[in-house]
Amino acid sequence: MQKHNGHCYLELNDLVRMNQLIRGTVDIQGFEHWYRSINDEQRHELLFNLIEFAHQAGVTDEEINKAAALAHVEQIADKIDKGKARDLHEWWKVCSEQERFDVFRLAVFAFGIAEERIFSRETRDCCNHWWHRDLLNPLVVLSLHNDPSYYQTSMKDDDKVPFRIFGQWWHQIASTYRKVTSQVR
Repeated sequence: MQKHNGHCYLELNDLVRMNQLIRGTVDIQGFEHWYRSINDEQRHELLFNLIEFAHQAGVTDEEINKAAALAHVEQIADKIDKGKARDLHEWWKVCSEQERFDVFRLAVFAFGIAEERIFSRETRDCCNHWWHRDLLNPLVVLSLHNDPSYYQTSMKDDDKVPFRIFGQWWHQIASTYRKVTSQVR
């Protein structure tokens, strides 16, 4: 995350990480580790982006309730209601650390559930979202970082990533590893 004009914001690395941690299944331990490794201002930014992305994915009341059950925080499901987003900013200033963590877990599951519903319907022919690319493939992620117009890419662009290069790199890494380990023996 970066700070610009006094405001903390997510960078491409953070956006990729968010999507990697929900791809296929929600990696709640990965999110919790991330949450604990950042400061309060960054936690606030991460939480609000999770909530925003859940709403962009069209999270339903039913999905919020399911997320609350998975996060074991049924009593606070209303905290990520889209109509109460302004209230949440004020609430963040006065709530306990445990309450913040609980809402964070709720937002993670809500985003994961809603985004999985959308992602499962996408196809190479109709998807135009860069975050639906194969973000579990390090070469795809590298291609995003090397493309200043990454936000204009989609699943179709994964076909352009030179996967053959990875094979060559892997061959070089394996060859170097064999040389180093043979010298140690």
